[in-house]
Amino acid sequence: MEEAAPPVGHCNGPIGTTIVLYVTRTLPSQLAAIVFKQGPIGMGSGQRTPSATMLVQSKFSSVTGGGTAPGSVYTLPAPTALCMAGSGFWTWDLWLLWPNGTVQGDIDDFTVQCP
Repeated sequence: MEEAAPPVGHCNGPIGTTIVLYVTRTLPSQLAAIVFKQGPIGMGSGQRTPSATMLVQSKFSSVTGGGTAPGSVYTLPAPTALCMAGSGFWTWDLWLLWPNGTVQGDIDDFTVQCP
């Protein structure tokens, strides 16, 4: 999976910003959701990250291309709950949630701007 950068998608923005994820290789099944939590990408870039106990699960607003084939696209708005850490800028890593409940694959990060 790869997160699209502007103009198609965004790696940062306020609540509601459209996050676009592209499938780059065949997946074993469609994804159930994305889990936002602290991770090595945001922490490694020196960004302000939420505490290790915070996580936000978000379902997709749309899936095209079958969801498993390369070129399939998943979209979701940046959820309001990303601002539970407080005001300012927070960087959350994106993890894949499979239908069986397994969370894996820290694929990218998203920096939310909270009021």
